[in-house]
Amino acid sequence: MSYQQVEMNTTMDGVEATSQPMGRKAIAALIAGAAVFATVGAVASTRSSASTSQLDATPPPAGVNQRGMDTTKSRGDDDQAPVLLGSSSSETLLVDSDADSVTKSLYQSLQDMSLESGIMFGHQMSNWNSQSWTHPKDDGKYSSSDVHTSTGDWPAVFGFNFLDQLDGESFAEHAKWVFQNGGVVNFYWEAKNPTNNADSYNSNNDPITAIMPGGSANDQWLEWLDDIATFAKDLKVDGVQVPIVFRLFHEMSGFWFWWGTKSASGSEFKAAWKYTVEYLRDTKDVHNLIYAYAPAKPTLFYNESFDSCYPGDDYVDIISWDRYDLDTTYRQTILDDCDAVVPFAIEHGKVVALGETGVAGGVQDTTDPEWFYEQQYKPMLQSDTCKYLSYALTYTNYKASEYWVPLPGQTTYPGFLDMYKSKDSIFLGDARWQSTEYYRLSNGTYTEGEGLDMKNGYSNKAKFFPASEVGEHDDLYN
Repeated sequence: MSYQQVEMNTTMDGVEATSQPMGRKAIAALIAGAAVFATVGAVASTRSSASTSQLDATPPPAGVNQRGMDTTKSRGDDDQAPVLLGSSSSETLLVDSDADSVTKSLYQSLQDMSLESGIMFGHQMSNWNSQSWTHPKDDGKYSSSDVHTSTGDWPAVFGFNFLDQLDGESFAEHAKWVFQNGGVVNFYWEAKNPTNNADSYNSNNDPITAIMPGGSANDQWLEWLDDIATFAKDLKVDGVQVPIVFRLFHEMSGFWFWWGTKSASGSEFKAAWKYTVEYLRDTKDVHNLIYAYAPAKPTLFYNESFDSCYPGDDYVDIISWDRYDLDTTYRQTILDDCDAVVPFAIEHGKVVALGETGVAGGVQDTTDPEWFYEQQYKPMLQSDTCKYLSYALTYTNYKASEYWVPLPGQTTYPGFLDMYKSKDSIFLGDARWQSTEYYRLSNGTYTEGEGLDMKNGYSNKAKFFPASEVGEHDDLYN
């Protein structure tokens, strides 16, 4: 994450920022890509409704219950997996042609969501961090989340960080809970500098080349990848491996990380990306990863994002991007980004998503109570490009003075609740998501009362909020 870089000069530290050449080109690509989405709709498998799960025995109480930064079914066999959209330059369905059936179903389901009139809501560290608690371990409260406190529902996408996992934390049980309740497990990795164990902002000793075979940090890099491979392969519920969306080497188009443009050339970055993917897939036989490519600020760094650094369709499953901005300029920035990224993703036959996004520094100082609905979700669903987003994931709730999801009583909560109630958003309890193959397969693994009763069937949204909580946008919800 690098939300602190909100405004930049067009040239910095000798790296020229190149604006994306879209406009008519973007619209032309989008129109051409309409055939792609028509194909997806034609081949999408018939969905069966998910049976109602058992009610969580210990839901968190109603109401408001550190890494702080200034600078977070039956189960099917493989041959029963739904037909997937292939990339434009490969006969394979995913980066990993040996991906297991549940992983394939997740990719198809994410593609299905791109065709829905709503965008899935994701939250980083949602059942791990809160404004008022952090790092729960063996207390079994894997359903606790500020999103749940605010809506009674949960995010559709839950984010975690491999950095913390490698540093000794264990997200296994939290991620399993997400899977068995039908959610999407998403990991990014703020990898340390493997040459000196400094943080991801340290670029000393040319780490982008040092991680390659023969390089001074190759052993360390492979040790970390071995740990990630072990975690991914061992992450199972009822014998079923949990698929992971892996946002590898995120924000490479920016200058701030050791794999960014200040410290790695385009060819060096692509070599590192391909080497890492091939090691996990071919050497370690990890077949439950979906690889998400996520540059930063794509309208500012378009050529870096989709030319010099893009590793190719054979190595990318999801095309996403990371973007933070001021609350007053976020709306237009995201719309511009969508006009740049979505046509490229459609043209290349990829799921498209907002990998990480929100107000720079958090929404605690945002004064517009309707920001989440009026400035984020409503404009995106009215856009000819943003409406194709599969999901948008916002950042971690660290504390009451640094958060991206508001709680009842906080300034931006009314708009967050209106966003939730509207058809523009898709949360875990949404019937649109629960009708997907992935939800049926994953939610079908719950045992011994671990499943949640999502109570869907009221319009397209689980109605968790109190009947007395009516807002001006309930006409959209109903």
